[in-house]
Parts: sequence; structure tokens; C-alpha cells
Amino acid sequence: SYNPSSIGDSGQSFGLMQIQPKWHSDRMARLGCTDLLDPFQNVTVGIDYLAEQVKRYGGDIGKALVAYNAGHYNGTLTSYAVAVLAKADELRGATYEEGK
Repeated sequence: SYNPSSIGDSGQSFGLMQIQPKWHSDRMARLGCTDLLDPFQNVTVGIDYLAEQVKRYGGDIGKALVAYNAGHYNGTLTSYAVAVLAKADELRGATYEEGK
């Protein structure tokens, strides 16, 4: 909901990109991020993780979004991934194509 102070998942996910320190503490240390409620630090960690997923899935943004949100891609796009892709399409006037 674009709230940098958001805390979700029963206190486990923080900030704009809902980062869970238990999964990303090494990444946070590598990036020098200590405060996930700071928007810059939160998005820095989130972008790094999302970039890792994009690389993992050969540049397929849809699959990367599923992995970002659910932990792994299981063969279908989730409603989260579809919504993010639709918003991206709306913002740039394009349409998502799997594998691109």
C-alpha cells in the first residue's frame, strides 16, 4: 500500500517491499542496510533480491515476481505477479510477454 512503515506477516515483513530479515540478513549486511523501515534501505534490499530472481529465471519478470512474493516459481503466475505486471503495463503502455 506504499506505506514505508508497514509491518506485515505477524511482524516478520517490513517496509515498502515487505522484506523479511530472517531470509535477507546476509543481503542486508552486504548492502549495508540496517533499517528496513527506511524507504531507501528497504527498496535497496528488495531490488537486489528481485534482480537475483530475474537472473535466476532468465529475465522472465513474471516468474521473478512470483519467486519474490512466494519464495519460488511453481509453474503459474500468482495474482500478485499478474497485478504487478498489469500495473507496470499501465505505467509504460506495454504488455507482458512470458520469457521477455
